[in-house]
Amino acid sequence: MEGYSRRVARKKPFLDKRKRGLRLAFALAYRDWSKEDWRRVIWTDECYVWLSGQTSRVWVTRRPGEEYHDDCLLPKFPKKNSIMIWGGILGEKKSELVLWDKHNWGTITARSYVDNVLLPVLQPFWNQESERAGHSLWLIEDGASAHRAAYTRWIREEYGIPKLDWPPSSPDLNPIENVWYILKDTSAKVHICPLYLMRHVRDGGQNYQTPVDVWVIHTLINLG
Repeated sequence: MEGYSRRVARKKPFLDKRKRGLRLAFALAYRDWSKEDWRRVIWTDECYVWLSGQTSRVWVTRRPGEEYHDDCLLPKFPKKNSIMIWGGILGEKKSELVLWDKHNWGTITARSYVDNVLLPVLQPFWNQESERAGHSLWLIEDGASAHRAAYTRWIREEYGIPKLDWPPSSPDLNPIENVWYILKDTSAKVHICPLYLMRHVRDGGQNYQTPVDVWVIHTLINLG
């Protein structure tokens, strides 16, 4: 048919009728918020960074019959190594970036999240910026079990950290997802971030500032 062609399907979180309703309810509840209101929200999230292997499609230029030439092949490793990172953005500011030390901290549970992210990094960042703003800032977390657990909720309430109820399966509404994309894209182009991350973990450090410019964060918040 004219105008149609084969395309790669875009990937988006699956939304059933209930989730679509919750997203709509969220949008309606905050439709009158201004850009300044959203700049009073700390947007947080976790993502995985691959330290080896390739997670995206790689194209090569070749002639027919050359698909198995060494210079046309993409090496495949038995196992891909990744590291989980956590971060937060607020207006044109960014929190420290936490590299999850799975060897010492284990998997992400309510207790490990509170001990290694919420109390040592998120709460001080929230407290400092709330004092500067003169009022309590809102917190955005996704629906991960470590965030929804009773223990995590209790700790947030103890420190008076208010949280916006976030609709499920909605990473596309969180501007920090674009920060992760920029971070990964930049890292892939300069071929430095994975080695830097491994070296940083090996040397015993977890926290460092993201290389994403604050003007990028500021723009993403305003566009949100």
